[in-house]
Amino acid sequence: MVYRNPVDEFGVDHLLGGPGANVDLSPALVSGLSWRELIRVADCPEPPADGLQDVSERFLLLLPLLGGVWSDEAVRERTAAALVAVGAPEGTVGRAAGHLLGHLERRALHDAGWVSPLSGG
Repeated sequence: MVYRNPVDEFGVDHLLGGPGANVDLSPALVSGLSWRELIRVADCPEPPADGLQDVSERFLLLLPLLGGVWSDEAVRERTAAALVAVGAPEGTVGRAAGHLLGHLERRALHDAGWVSPLSGG
């Protein structure tokens, strides 16, 4: 994931690749996974593969990649269930799911009045 913060050009890009991947200097940018793709990847861990095998943990790690159009109710329910499964207190999961989905809808936030030393300000 790459966060961009130049003036009039802010956002989050997802780069294809990972440890050991042969990625050239111009990696492909993707706008995100569809709900169906996200669920398919989260629900189908490959047992011999490295990484998380727990479906709820995989879902929560993949959630920031969700793009396109989705059913807010279905995503909210799945997110709340995943949070409970990984140990979040049940009384907090509704609000936490709402915050996570709110960030997905707005993607990257940018305050034009804030100047970062990293963006030349």
